Amino acid sequence: MKRKIKVDMAELAIALDEHSFEMHYYLDLETGEVMRVLRRTPTGTEQVHTHPATGASFDGLKFPEWGQMREVVMRGAAALPKCHFQGWDVALTDRGPVLVELEGDGGDPIMQQLCFDSGILQGRYLEFCQRALQRKKESAREVKSRLRKRFRKNLAQLAFPQEQGAGGNHQTAAANGP
Repeated sequence: MKRKIKVDMAELAIALDEHSFEMHYYLDLETGEVMRVLRRTPTGTEQVHTHPATGASFDGLKFPEWGQMREVVMRGAAALPKCHFQGWDVALTDRGPVLVELEGDGGDPIMQQLCFDSGILQGRYLEFCQRALQRKKESAREVKSRLRKRFRKNLAQLAFPQEQGAGGNHQTAAANGP
């Protein structure tokens, strides 16, 4: 099914302009309110209070349709369970929020740290890393356990009866086993 999408060409030109400013937002994840905006400069970073091209103020800005945006992102994230660190770009359209791009490394970790006033191994990211490491250890233990069980089963299949002496006593011995 074909759908028509209305595109403001002036806004698209700003978005695609190679000289546009990439900005990073610190959001209140419950409300969608912009708490802080930073952008890179030739000498570091600076806090931004208005959009450099449009002049729109970021102070007190709250993303419209925030609940829907979160829901769309969470569904997208759930569809990619092996991608543990995700950064999504979302467009607000006349049909609601649409996922535009997934950054499988979470985006720019340095800028994220600056926006959230934390180091990469602090707070939520540290908790994420600890949970991921714990899951990896648990998975490794499960794999080892399955391999041990498979080895024992295979070893048992190699067992064969062996006659000992003239008395006809039978004893089971495993090949290459204890």
